[in-house]
Amino acid sequence: MDLSRAESLANELKELHGELADNNTLVDKLNTDSNIQDVQMDLDELKSQNDRESKVIDDLFIQRQQQEALIKQLEVELEQEKRMADNLVADMNPQMRDKYSELKRENEELLKVMERQQQDVDALNTKKDNLEDELSLSQVKQEAIRLYEHLHEQEAKRDQMLEEQQSKGTPAEEREKLLKQVKEDNHEIASMERQAKEIREKLDVLQEELRQLDIDIEENQGERNQKYKELKKRDETMSEYLDNFEKNKADDSVCSRTYACKSSHASKSTETGQNGHPTSVVTSQHYNTMLKRGLLRFSG
Repeated sequence: MDLSRAESLANELKELHGELADNNTLVDKLNTDSNIQDVQMDLDELKSQNDRESKVIDDLFIQRQQQEALIKQLEVELEQEKRMADNLVADMNPQMRDKYSELKRENEELLKVMERQQQDVDALNTKKDNLEDELSLSQVKQEAIRLYEHLHEQEAKRDQMLEEQQSKGTPAEEREKLLKQVKEDNHEIASMERQAKEIREKLDVLQEELRQLDIDIEENQGERNQKYKELKKRDETMSEYLDNFEKNKADDSVCSRTYACKSSHASKSTETGQNGHPTSVVTSQHYNTMLKRGLLRFSG
């Protein structure tokens, strides 16, 4: 209760100090014979400024209320998540609960370590920024930094050269190492030459097989071409025969009718020979048969 009373009195005292300062300003202006219009302009300007600041304060107050409401909501959700986690831990078997507790402790310790390290990083960054600011103002320090970097590079080259020198060893060791390397290279070259020879032999065999295959293909292709020509010739012969068959048939029919007519006239005049013996009658069927067999040729 005393603390709240003290805060209230402090706020009231602050407001009174503000009013006193305003009144003192007004008295100073009146004592200096200031124009009432100037005082009014100052008052209007102060009122406008006060309105603007009041609006800003109101906006900030609204934002603060919204943020507080959001924080409360997040706290409620966090509490719910915490209760759910506690329930899950309570449902675990003892072995798993112990493991969870151990991991939780490790996590808390790591978080503390990370926080300390982050603080160290922030402090180092601040120190680095301060040193860079100081360095930018001093040419001597910049030259010293450049020389230090150059020295560091030269020391690194020196260490590399010393390491190479130590790795080389004595001249005898280097000669032995070189001979060993030459032997290994010769062995690898010989192995590669053997492999290349085997590959060339296989390639020759494959090329010979491919050549023989081409020959076989050409021979088979020649036989097929010959058979194709023979079949084509037979087909042409049969086609020609079929094309002429109807014509030959028509010619045979004409010949048959012509001979039958002549035979009829001959039979009417004489059916027997001069010596009284009957003459043999050649029918059209026999005539056609004879024509087909080539035994009789009839000219129109």
